[in-house]
Amino acid sequence: MRRAHAPAWLLAAAVMMAVLEQQPATAQADGNVSIVYIDAAAARRSINPEIYGVAFATQADLADMNVPVNRRGGNTNSRYNWALNADNRAKDYYFRSIGFDSPMPAAEVFGFLQTCEAAGAAPMITMPLLDWVADLGPGRQTRGSYSIKKYGPQTDWDPWNPDLGNGVRSSDGSEITDNDPSDANRPSNIDFQRGFVQRVISAFGNSSAGGVPYWIMDNEFSLWHDTHRDVHPKGATMEEVRDKIIAHAAMVKQADPGAQIVAPEEWGWTGYFYSGFDAQWAAANGWGGAYPDRDAHNGTEYVPWLLSELAAHENSTGQRLLDVFSLHYYPQGGEFGDDVSVATQRKRNRSTRELWDKDYVSETWIAEPVALVPRMREWADTYYPGTRIGLTEYNWGAEQHMSGATAQADVFGILGREGMDLAARWTSPPRGSPVYDAIKMYRNYDGVGGTFGDVSVSVMSSVNADDMSVFAATRESDGALTVMTINKHLVGSRSVTMQLSNYAATLPIYGGAVQTWRLSGSSGIQRLADTGLYRDGGSFEAQLPAQSITLFVVPGAWTPAPPSPPSPPSPPPRPPFGRTAFVSSASASPSNAARPGVPVTISARADMVDGPPGSFLLDVEVHDVSGAMVKQEFKQSTASMGEFLSVEFDWLPSAAGTYTVKVGVFSAEWKTSWHWNDTAAVIKVSASGETSGSDGSGGVGDPQFQLSVSADPDQAIVDESITLTAAATLTGGQTGPVYLDVEVFDSDDSRVFQGFVELNFTSIGNEMSKAWTWTPSEEGIYRVAVGTFTTDWSSSWKWVVSAAVVEVRTSADAGGGGGGGGDSGGDASGPPEFASSVDISPGLQVLVGTWVTINASATQTSGPAGNYLIDVEVYDGADNKIFQEYTDLTFDATDSTRSAVWRWEPAASGTYTIIVAVFSVDWSSNWHWNANAAQVSVGESPDSGSVQPTWSSSGVVSPSGQVSAGTQVAIAVTIVHSGTCNDGLVDIEVYNSDGAQAFQRYASNVDFTQGDVTATVIWTPSSAGLYRVAVGVFTNSWADNLHWNNQVTTISVI
Repeated sequence: MRRAHAPAWLLAAAVMMAVLEQQPATAQADGNVSIVYIDAAAARRSINPEIYGVAFATQADLADMNVPVNRRGGNTNSRYNWALNADNRAKDYYFRSIGFDSPMPAAEVFGFLQTCEAAGAAPMITMPLLDWVADLGPGRQTRGSYSIKKYGPQTDWDPWNPDLGNGVRSSDGSEITDNDPSDANRPSNIDFQRGFVQRVISAFGNSSAGGVPYWIMDNEFSLWHDTHRDVHPKGATMEEVRDKIIAHAAMVKQADPGAQIVAPEEWGWTGYFYSGFDAQWAAANGWGGAYPDRDAHNGTEYVPWLLSELAAHENSTGQRLLDVFSLHYYPQGGEFGDDVSVATQRKRNRSTRELWDKDYVSETWIAEPVALVPRMREWADTYYPGTRIGLTEYNWGAEQHMSGATAQADVFGILGREGMDLAARWTSPPRGSPVYDAIKMYRNYDGVGGTFGDVSVSVMSSVNADDMSVFAATRESDGALTVMTINKHLVGSRSVTMQLSNYAATLPIYGGAVQTWRLSGSSGIQRLADTGLYRDGGSFEAQLPAQSITLFVVPGAWTPAPPSPPSPPSPPPRPPFGRTAFVSSASASPSNAARPGVPVTISARADMVDGPPGSFLLDVEVHDVSGAMVKQEFKQSTASMGEFLSVEFDWLPSAAGTYTVKVGVFSAEWKTSWHWNDTAAVIKVSASGETSGSDGSGGVGDPQFQLSVSADPDQAIVDESITLTAAATLTGGQTGPVYLDVEVFDSDDSRVFQGFVELNFTSIGNEMSKAWTWTPSEEGIYRVAVGTFTTDWSSSWKWVVSAAVVEVRTSADAGGGGGGGGDSGGDASGPPEFASSVDISPGLQVLVGTWVTINASATQTSGPAGNYLIDVEVYDGADNKIFQEYTDLTFDATDSTRSAVWRWEPAASGTYTIIVAVFSVDWSSNWHWNANAAQVSVGESPDSGSVQPTWSSSGVVSPSGQVSAGTQVAIAVTIVHSGTCNDGLVDIEVYNSDGAQAFQRYASNVDFTQGDVTATVIWTPSSAGLYRVAVGVFTNSWADNLHWNNQVTTISVI
């Protein structure tokens, strides 16, 4: 859009230091011959080599291009969760949170930093400033912000996970605004990000010791409400951006005073003048007129205001929190892309003038001069003097075409001539592409590190800048004059005469050698025959093909100092993974009875199982539930195969919660990760409760319990079963579900047994109990502890550390003898095995409100006799458990059958799956699981004369039997229906043995009026395992589940 007026700086006259379109009166061109005047003494300006940066380049490409900066930025880094090593792809890809391959905290950033270090490039790392970062499901499962099952049909979805939508309703095209950010994200704050900085510094040192020199403050704040609308739906205000930059930059500077802060990384033209709040307002109310956020700041434009506020902060505190003022810029006329039509190529030639030319009016919707580099310099000098400027994202497109190459070469020349301090192209072009080679023309034209000069000098020419660009610079290392000539013409060669002044070449004789290097077409960089220099040493001529980049290197008049003797080559970098291997474990004492302010002793050990001997760091970390590191200890030791590393230390927890102990093994300099154990131990710290065995109570409103445990017998012999019965009475506070937890500890305070169950206390005075069977394997004195916890284990309502004592001896003289059932008896060996079935009455098709009798039977087919739990569970079509009952039954011999009967009253229509399972009596072992013992179809009470619909489904796979990973599998599902449903949505899903979804495909508007429906999909499994296929029928809106079969068939993948 057009702004109301042009700023004064844009109207002022300025002397260009190295311009092409200045046309002195003496410079005339005849036909296609152009005269270029190069004055080596005029308009001299140092070129910062850090303008030649890229993003996400590999080590090999960084070294081959010889680029000095590698940036890690972009939208996904705004929600990088360093603790989980995961990010969220935001609007770029279905708002999907996905984990990188390694679960090691910050592993992806560590790999990036190792790449930069090996190639000698300065890394730029993005610091997330949003209040949310990515979160993962169990087993590092991908999660999305807009589940179609949860939020309904959407206009697009992830083809690899069709439940993950784009957040746009298919019904009316509106954006979903009532989503829960925690669906795929977890909260973040400055303390969490401090852990990120500390982890990087601990591994790579601070900026002065080879660590991270540039920390980027997030990415494109003014687009947060669009790019990250699932977690930040309101546009960011000026104050929000300022406050977040100040807080996070101060935190970085505190940890590493030498680190450089880069901000605000705004996206483009409107992002320079309007905050996200104003941009969102304008999108809804129309551009033009008053803007609420800007008006609240006396009409000041957004980025200038931000610079002045950061300057005011330094004036008041003495601390500079912005080192590089950074913006992004992408041409808006279609140049950023692969379009190489004649019109777009010519526009690409012209539009690079938006970077510098105050007289060039943008040919896009911007419709006014941009002159980006001088504009940025003016803003920095005016609003925050002493601040460097950086163009940290840009791209002129056409990477595989010379049109893109000439544009990239033009951009590099402009940035150097105009005085940009730092730049990073988005991203790194493909190796061997014309744009890749255009970068090498500036940084490694000869393959051995030859570069364009580092001091820009004056260039004047009669040629139009839209057709040809010439840049010149002297090279301080050897005195050479380098001249980069870019012929942008799409057809036809051009002749050029170079007139040199104030430069004494070493070639006084006609016919001397001016090195000539050229990139033209698809042949890559070539060295041509040397160009002759005229007798006076002051001029030479050349022919320039259409769409070509030619570098002339004129040797200087002085001889450089002889090079220093080469230093011995450094050893090759150690591979990040190799034969070296460890296994690790950790323990904490106490682990479940810890309290804030009471020390917890943590012991960790890592055994070296393979690899050469060496010096290693054993790293032990304690993380809270948000992933933030609250404690770290590490120890350097040497180890050989068969030896181990160990460390022990005390940690003083400051708050209640569940904490995870993580163990890693690193090389001695922290650069290589040999091993990482993400869950070596779990510590539960309780906010309240007793530690001496007397009763206690929680705070106001907290549930209060009377707890007891009995052991029968309390004197036993080794391998004799002991029944532990825990009783809990709610004596006050809130009602609701809790975990009743019983744990047995030996004399060393090591836990040898645990049993817990969820109990729902509905009223004060409610008393409930639960029995478990424990079989001790060693003699000793054991204490039994009992406690009540929240069902997420985050808080303990009551804990009695010694509610009972049990003495175990090796012979029968223990006294007390006694029996006690459970998981023992019988002479059979091996694990128990069962078969199961259910009988449903009055049948598999019932109406809502009808009592359903479930008669579950289990037959033991092998294994020891004893007590086992028979468990029956009912799941609805969305896999929600809506009913569960279980009982403890005794199986006295193989082939014995036991049955239990329960009644269930379905409250809603749908298809329900009944599961039968057999567990050990302490729930520690699942001996049998029948995932589809029966299906019950529940309908609403039918109107008079209507027919109650019924459904059934079956499935087959081809090839049958076992298939290899990577083999295509055809899954054919047949659905039989009777009733009044005309059409619906058929959903086919595949789950692995852990219950994680591995595949899903569905089709809507399926016609059920023509008889049976068969749907076939193709799935290619990527890993071995046993998979089950589920099928469902839904209404087209996903609102109602008409049928669900949790397992129509199985697939065995080897």
